[in-house]
Amino acid sequence: MLRRQNFPNRIASQRICMAGSSLFSLDAQDPVTGGWSAWMDSPCSRTCGGGVIIRQRICNNPFPSWGGAFRVREGVEFRLCNLEHKCS
Repeated sequence: MLRRQNFPNRIASQRICMAGSSLFSLDAQDPVTGGWSAWMDSPCSRTCGGGVIIRQRICNNPFPSWGGAFRVREGVEFRLCNLEHKCS
């Protein structure tokens, strides 16, 4: 017989039991707030006459877990490029 045992002194702490033996435990963890990856740059959108480079980073270093927050700002930047190269 499977039985789920809750432990009220820890949030989300559970142990799955079968015939009195613990199969595995789901122990609560502290929230982990997500962190930024390294910046990734796109190539310039144009080879002449001015274009845009898009810089992006994502919230996966570490990935948020156990109720931790996602980063939502400052994940995208734009820069002008190839302004000095005139199109012929």
